Amino acid sequence: MEHAVKEQLELFWHVSNLFPQSIQEEAAEKLAEGSGLGCVFFANSGAEANEAAIKLARKATGRTKIITFLQSFHGRTFAGMAATGQDKIKQGFGSMLETFIHLPFNDLEALKNEIDADTAAVMIEIVQGEGGIHVVTNHFIKETAKLCAENGVLLIIDEIQTGIGRTGKPFAFQHFGIEPDIITVAKGLGNGLPIGAAIGKAELAEFFGPGSMDRHSAEIRLVQQQRNPLWTSFLMKNS
Repeated sequence: MEHAVKEQLELFWHVSNLFPQSIQEEAAEKLAEGSGLGCVFFANSGAEANEAAIKLARKATGRTKIITFLQSFHGRTFAGMAATGQDKIKQGFGSMLETFIHLPFNDLEALKNEIDADTAAVMIEIVQGEGGIHVVTNHFIKETAKLCAENGVLLIIDEIQTGIGRTGKPFAFQHFGIEPDIITVAKGLGNGLPIGAAIGKAELAEFFGPGSMDRHSAEIRLVQQQRNPLWTSFLMKNS
C-alpha cells in the first residue's frame, strides 16, 4: 500500500476534475460492485460523503425534508450536525439548517406519521456508533425501505463506521436484504487516510453532473482535493 501511494506520487497527486482518472474509475467500479449500486462520488471524509448524499437526495427528488433519528451521528459539518440527533454536537454553533427531523430510533409508527410529500430522504445508521451501539431491527429497516419506495423517498444508509467489512459483510445493510438508494462510507475505506465516498443507484448518476442551479444539472461538489489519486491508489491496494 505504501508502494502504491509512492508510485502514484511520482506520476501526479492532483488533477482537474475535468479530466478522468483511470485509478479513480477502477476504485469506483470496485465500490459499485461490492455495494450493488451504480455510481460513486469520492470525498475526503465521512462528513463530506454525508454532505454529498444529502445534496444528492434533495436535488434528485426536488424535496427538502431529511428524516434522521435520535442519537444518530452524521458528521460535524453544518448539514452533518443538522442531521445528527444529538444536541451536544450542536452546542455553540447557533442556528442549524432547517428541514431536518429527528425521530426515535426503530419507531415505525413515528416514521409513518412523518413521511410526507416534501420528504427527500430517510438517513439512518444500521448501527448507531456515537449514539451508544444501538442496532436497527430487522423489521424496522425492512419496513423503512418499503415506506421509502412507496413514497418516492430516497433511503440513505450511513455506513461511515460499519462499511467495508466491519460487520462481517462488505456493508451492514447487506445483512437485511434491502436496497438503499445511497450509502456513505469512509473510515474503513482509507484506514486513517482522508477518503470517503457516497455510492448511489445508477439512475442517480445524472444528478452528479456540473451545470446551473436547475435541480437536474446543478453540480454536487465539495472541495478542490476530492477524489485525490493518492488515496484512490491506496484504496485499490487496500481492497
